[in-house]
Amino acid sequence: MWRNYWTVAIRALAKNKTYSIINIAGLAIGMAACIMILLYIRYEESYDQWIPDAENTYQFQAWYPHPRDQEPGFFQMASYVTKDRIKKDFPQVQYAAYFQNNGPVFFKDGQATTADDYFYTDDDFLKVVSLPLLAGSTLGTVQTAVMTQTEATKRFGTDQVVGRTFTLISRGKKTDFKITGVLKDLPKNSHMKVAAIMRVDYNAYNADNEPFLTCWGCQSGYVYAKLRPGSDVKAMEAQMPAIAILIPAPSDRESQIRCAGTLRDPAKRPGHELLPEQQEFPCRGLKRGRQGAAQALAASLHRLRPR
Repeated sequence: MWRNYWTVAIRALAKNKTYSIINIAGLAIGMAACIMILLYIRYEESYDQWIPDAENTYQFQAWYPHPRDQEPGFFQMASYVTKDRIKKDFPQVQYAAYFQNNGPVFFKDGQATTADDYFYTDDDFLKVVSLPLLAGSTLGTVQTAVMTQTEATKRFGTDQVVGRTFTLISRGKKTDFKITGVLKDLPKNSHMKVAAIMRVDYNAYNADNEPFLTCWGCQSGYVYAKLRPGSDVKAMEAQMPAIAILIPAPSDRESQIRCAGTLRDPAKRPGHELLPEQQEFPCRGLKRGRQGAAQALAASLHRLRPR
């Protein structure tokens, strides 16, 4: 019976060759396109799912609504001072760390080379974002570092580098770091691109730039937070207090803005696209200065992986 069906099908195709080719080619192209779209969606949905405990790991982001209903400023980055603020206001935050790329230079054997994707942190970053270690331990003290397997092989010719030291030059200062761990290379489906992470004392590192430590408007790094298991994010959102800050604006050094912050889960987007959707955020207690110029800071926590 099946042989008869097969014979009839072949004869029909042979009888209408042009029509058959168009139909078969269209079906093949359609199926291929559908499979490619499904694979792309699956890849996009897999971002950061490989990070252990990603459901409790958040990135703190900030935006600056314009007081005159103009285009607001959206930032994936946040100021350094916000890290201590969220730790103070929310006991649900177990760990938090600041994460910054200062574009240091790698110095070895009298030769200086560029150091791409080298990040400075002020705390044990691996306790906040649980990047997988192949060997060694986390960043327990200042002037320690972890390096990816590929980067270690590139710099030292081997990935057995725990205990070795290297020197970085940043802001004209040389700093030695001891490698305490080797990271597994981060996959491409991650919003982070990291070659090495170094822990520094930010108070000492910014001794010649103290305003950076208390500046609410300095957007030059990222703030990550690890929430305690079982934390109710919606409850945190309801309890988030208004952030009252004084931001000097052009020709207006007395403008005080109080804006409500929120916690919410964004749709997963890779890299720089991991930004909050444009919405209106309520501001209260606005005191306009001579020209009415003012800036506002609001913030939200963004889960690394959606529900």
